[in-house]
Amino acid sequence: MAFTRTDARVLNRAVTTAGGTLPDTLTNLLTAAEEIHAAANKPAGDPLAGLADAAAAGKATAAKIQSAFDLAGTQAAQADHAQRTQREAERAVMSRFRRELVNGGADQILDSLRPAFDEHIAGIAAIAENIDIHGHTPESFLNIATPKTLALWQSIGTHVDALDRIAAVTDLLAHNSEARVIPRPDGGTRLTTRLTALRGRALYCGSDQLAVDDAHNIWRTNGPHRRSAWFKLYSSAELRTVAEATERLRTWCETTWDAFEDARASRHTTVDGELVPDPPQPNPFRRVEETV
Repeated sequence: MAFTRTDARVLNRAVTTAGGTLPDTLTNLLTAAEEIHAAANKPAGDPLAGLADAAAAGKATAAKIQSAFDLAGTQAAQADHAQRTQREAERAVMSRFRRELVNGGADQILDSLRPAFDEHIAGIAAIAENIDIHGHTPESFLNIATPKTLALWQSIGTHVDALDRIAAVTDLLAHNSEARVIPRPDGGTRLTTRLTALRGRALYCGSDQLAVDDAHNIWRTNGPHRRSAWFKLYSSAELRTVAEATERLRTWCETTWDAFEDARASRHTTVDGELVPDPPQPNPFRRVEETV
């Protein structure tokens, strides 16, 4: 489906909520799309509005009736043309928005979020390294808390919520989003279901020390506050670029394809009365230089 003004508004709201900014070009394009959408294309008046009154007064001549019909038809045609033009203009602006987003705009958004991401990851690390968050209830923690550890505990929500908002932006820049800043791989029936479940945060929010599948599984257990996935991810957390996240997805597709191939039951073809094992299917995600 085409990237729409609604998609751009959702992205803008998510970025702004997370404390980031859209590049000026994207902001200008979204503003233009909003103005196009709001443009008034209504006729100045209804030419048929006074026809009944004229008829009641005996003044609705054939010429007046025909003139009103002609004007109404002209206005209807103009309105229809204006609506089509409006839709085409909005579509063109949103196509340019997505192109700018894919060709550098997404990385500028990530750049605007990275300082906050690093700051809040450092906050999560300080909490995890000074408090046994899973070994205490809030009540039992208060019995042993010092001013320092109490302040750290009270900051959990701030750091978790901020990081969750940034992760939500990365979900909108992945292969499953309308923008598809990362192109969606064609994995056929082998990978389709798992690709659909894989979110942008598993690609964008971790270093290569943490495998994509491991990150995905941790996110599946995500909870609020001290049960947040960030307490399992902070040591390998890193806000990646689009190119890095794209490569993480390619690598995941390659290894997942190989795993399917290894687990696949052996297939044979009869040749001259003998069963000959079929060759493995080539991995479409392996880099060309790796196969030479």
